Amino acid sequence: MTGKQLMDFADKIAIEQNMFYNTELDLQEEKTQILIKIERDPSNKKLVKQYNDVCEKQRLIGILKYQRLELMIEAKKI
Repeated sequence: MTGKQLMDFADKIAIEQNMFYNTELDLQEEKTQILIKIERDPSNKKLVKQYNDVCEKQRLIGILKYQRLELMIEAKKI
């Protein structure tokens, strides 16, 4: 994914109230389906790219969750 695509994804999910739970479930399901397809066709570069994109989104969610936690901790110090 490009940086812009990742930022657009982040903008889309940043306001989720449930700490990204539904998005994480959707991404895990998508990742599983892609892995099943990759097992059948391991040389398919398009599937490998899709898999890498899903992994990048999952890493981004981890970063966003950490940032929210830091903001909550800082808010309690004030």
